[in-house]
Amino acid sequence: GVLTANGNGALSLDGTSLNGADVGIRVLEKKTPSQIKQISLFYEEAGENQINRIAQLLEATNFSAFCKRMKDRGMKSGLSILLYGASGTGKTETVYQLAHNSGRTILMVDASTIRSKWVGETKKNIRKIFREYNRAFLEFPLAPILLFNEADSIIGRRRDANDRVEQMENALQNILLQELEDFEGIFMATTNLEKNIDQAFDRRILYKMCFTPPTDEMRLSIWKSKLPEVDPVILSEINQRFKLTGGQIENIRKKIEVDSVLNIEMSIDYAYLENLSSQEIMMRGNNQRNPVGFLQPH
Repeated sequence: GVLTANGNGALSLDGTSLNGADVGIRVLEKKTPSQIKQISLFYEEAGENQINRIAQLLEATNFSAFCKRMKDRGMKSGLSILLYGASGTGKTETVYQLAHNSGRTILMVDASTIRSKWVGETKKNIRKIFREYNRAFLEFPLAPILLFNEADSIIGRRRDANDRVEQMENALQNILLQELEDFEGIFMATTNLEKNIDQAFDRRILYKMCFTPPTDEMRLSIWKSKLPEVDPVILSEINQRFKLTGGQIENIRKKIEVDSVLNIEMSIDYAYLENLSSQEIMMRGNNQRNPVGFLQPH
């Protein structure tokens, strides 16, 4: 096969063994639909409508029709999507669910692994990513999703190249822009810092999906979905006091599971949830940000 993987799903771009000294550069993580747990996500109405539109487009018949229509009109059939918003709002999980529901494999790039201490290697790395994706695009039954997760440093604004590092950063972005110009497939990127995105990426990104702060009602729905066994009055009081993200509420749920193992007879009361919620916001210094939450197991 074109892509080789170990038990953790890490891929070697040049096909070499992932065991031993001959390990090739490892920048892709393969995640198949069967590896993704289906969950429900919470969105604002406008965001939900846009996500539903993308979900429909990713259905096999619709995507094939889209590609054919674009080619018939002399245009590239690449589908590029940017998901932006604060940390913990469900951007990456949205990509996972789009992949799961459409039966598509995700080939994920960790931006931090692209860089190399060797001059010229970074540019080779970005080209290898797209070369291997293009092969997978041709060989996989359904077009996979190329995901640049937490891509702030990759798609940020280019700077005046005053030193070698900045020159390398700009060269990397130029190559990425070139690859996106000719891209045919499904490209998705997530970022927390949408204001820092270089304008050159604007026309190369077809859909830009903003994850906005939730209403109190939406946040309460998240609490109820995560902790259905807890008194709704307690959840309502916690929800009013702590404006947590969906990711933070998920962390609390996991801590409760840990405590349940260590203390079988524990009870989830207001003081207990208050303590866990305080821990989640302790490092922020304040609690003014309230991005949209997510996650509800089926």
